[in-house]
Amino acid sequence: MSTKEDNILQILSDTVELSEVNEFLADERVERALLKLTSMLANPELSPNKAPRHILECQALSAEFAIKATYYAGIGKNEPMAREKKNLYYTLKENFSLLSDALKYLAKAGM
Repeated sequence: MSTKEDNILQILSDTVELSEVNEFLADERVERALLKLTSMLANPELSPNKAPRHILECQALSAEFAIKATYYAGIGKNEPMAREKKNLYYTLKENFSLLSDALKYLAKAGM
């Protein structure tokens, strides 16, 4: 199998796992974030002039995920599966912030 086919198979495998995360959290913003992520993975050739919009959205998603993680760490800690939700939201927060940072480099390089 070629490297391109291996990459496609890996993306499909990751997508199944991401779908399970989406189903577990049942959160519209998580679904939006995971769709954005899989879209970028499938087509990493992002135009630098579109980067600012993606930066803003990724940073806003990161902020929302941080608030939800903090909620599950404190106020909602007694809710069912709170620890798992907290951990997933912290992971989403951190990585969408990192994605935003990476997109900033793309925007700077494109100017």
